Amino acid sequence: MALVDRLYDILNILQVHSSISQQELENSLQTSRQTLRKQIQLLNQEMSDIASIVLENRKYKLIIQDYDAFEQIANGALKQGTDFNSTNKRQAYILKQLVESYTPVLIDDLASQVMVSRGTINNDINQLRKVLEVYKLSVIGTPNRGLELQGYELDIRTAYINIVLSYFNCQNLKLTDKQVILKNSPTPQTSIFTKSLLIKAVYTTVLRIKQGHHFEEDIPYYHNFIEKNIEFENFIASLEVHFNLTFSHYEITYLAFPFNIYNRYMINTNDYDQDFLYHLFQQMLRYINQKLGLTIPTHPLFEDLEQHLIYLIHRLIFRIPSRDLFLQEIKQRYPLSFEIAKLSAHILSKELHREIPEIEISYLALYFEMALSKRVAPEKRKIAVVCHTGLGTAEIIKNQLQRILGPSVQLISMTNENISQCDVKEFFAVFSTLPLDQKNYQIPVIQINTLFDEEYIRLQWKNLAKHHPLSNDQLTIILIPLHEVSDYKSCLSIMCQQLYDKGLIAKNFAEKIFQREALSPTIFDNGVAMPHAMNNHKNKTVLAIGQLHPALKTTAYSVELIFMLAIPELEQETTNEVLVQVYEFIFSAANHLNKRHKLLQTTSSKELLHIIQKGKYL
Repeated sequence: MALVDRLYDILNILQVHSSISQQELENSLQTSRQTLRKQIQLLNQEMSDIASIVLENRKYKLIIQDYDAFEQIANGALKQGTDFNSTNKRQAYILKQLVESYTPVLIDDLASQVMVSRGTINNDINQLRKVLEVYKLSVIGTPNRGLELQGYELDIRTAYINIVLSYFNCQNLKLTDKQVILKNSPTPQTSIFTKSLLIKAVYTTVLRIKQGHHFEEDIPYYHNFIEKNIEFENFIASLEVHFNLTFSHYEITYLAFPFNIYNRYMINTNDYDQDFLYHLFQQMLRYINQKLGLTIPTHPLFEDLEQHLIYLIHRLIFRIPSRDLFLQEIKQRYPLSFEIAKLSAHILSKELHREIPEIEISYLALYFEMALSKRVAPEKRKIAVVCHTGLGTAEIIKNQLQRILGPSVQLISMTNENISQCDVKEFFAVFSTLPLDQKNYQIPVIQINTLFDEEYIRLQWKNLAKHHPLSNDQLTIILIPLHEVSDYKSCLSIMCQQLYDKGLIAKNFAEKIFQREALSPTIFDNGVAMPHAMNNHKNKTVLAIGQLHPALKTTAYSVELIFMLAIPELEQETTNEVLVQVYEFIFSAANHLNKRHKLLQTTSSKELLHIIQKGKYL
């Protein structure tokens, strides 16, 4: 791996963690402490007066001084100064030649141009083929002819922008070209990232049109929401005059995509394909119900989610790399909402034929968290952003949050003095760059640097539990030790039999469990399984926790805890509330090794019920 690639690995990790221990960072990068220190020292030199990586209390953190300049670095400024010792840059160059050449590309020519052996360039080509599989593109080699790139026009342009233009700036674009693009942009006050993406989109479009490659149909599931915007029409007209080209309707629609990927302003969602969107949403809810037995009401979640969902679909279509400085911790803080978002992402991936980045799953998790938190009425979805350096920095943090959550969530910048004097109950949460005594607040408080931090999820669910306390009439918990059991099916049989013997499940419950497992095994990561089925015997939820000693390990899976749920067959609002709290408990335990160990060792069902009631989650 070339040095610049390693520097970006370090930078990417630090962007999504408020702080990370030396050991964790070394393990993530698989490098020694001495090597890591040298690389961070070099990175700090490259980012002088822009940002710095500091080590405090054996933890690394990223401190940004100049956000605009840092965004340029994050967008690949360091990569463009590298040479062909970088494998990734050689791959970018190969793709560049494949896209820009009018004739097949010869391997010997590539090897000569980047000054490596034929064997090395062949390895680079094979690695590039793997990278391009994500874009549904193929590099086809024909003897005595050369290499050619095959694929859909959208995927070719997307790969060119994301891969080639990360290492090679728009080399044939003159300064006057860039000035025309930015001067006439329909949203001149937009972020550096969007400006950079717009320049790349125009550059790539002009290049492909001059080569004779055009869009000949609409891009599926994409809509241009600024199509009738007079400023956008003027922007297109200025490009046509400057580049002496005439753009088709399809090209104009494509050129608008940088303005249609982030949640910056309210849009008329009825302009989008509502049938497809609603069908997609219903598929998500059905899949969540199938996997978890949870019934999430369609309204008002669909109204809250549809705008975010449209922009998410757009980002997936154009494969926009997400690197926002928030939300990486959501998986730990909202275990149930994150799991629900993962299930939704599965449907999205299946429908759109795209991999869903974890950061996008995190965004979805926030909306599901709001839906599950009934105490948050739509008119109260306000977040206070508190900054110790004043309202200016608070505005920067606020803008990043607004970009993620969109205009339906109201963000209010405040000083420490403001927050101490106001009634914070009107807020959904408080994000603060300085420590606040959480005992003084009845809402979640998150301490942040440029990232979310501290214990959000526990406070929120503790508050929710006060309004909807569980009782023994709603939930029964049974602990079932499983010693030396040889296979997973036997574990389920033993657990079902014990529940039946205690009069907690219907006779056909075991049959339902095995039917469900045959359709889709419910073994999750981290040694946790969660078989569940409807139970028409009792009008209460039953949770049986199977404790395997030792863990059951096969080549396909490893299981040490089995959470078997018997869900009342009659759908009731109370049942759903119970399931929310139980699932929150399960996924919180699944995500933490020490919590799983405590569950394996506990012997008290009463204590477990108390833990779930209070939202302590071990």
